[in-house]
Amino acid sequence: MSDRKPVGPTWKPNPKEIVVITNISQKNLAFKLPTGYFRLDVGRSQMVEASFLDLPAIKALVEAGQIQVTKANRKR
Repeated sequence: MSDRKPVGPTWKPNPKEIVVITNISQKNLAFKLPTGYFRLDVGRSQMVEASFLDLPAIKALVEAGQIQVTKANRKR
């Protein structure tokens, strides 16, 4: 057996800094980010940090009306 203990998240996001992005376009979106590839299929939503919106690829999709941004409704 291993003596390793499970590791939890290495950071705890501030709920005020979380937004929900939703693909409101008619096509699946996939693009390369500094951390790897990200895919958001038609009609799908994903919680992300607000700083995610500062990335050029995301900013362009928001401005083009392909991604909708809303505040996350999280209670903790």
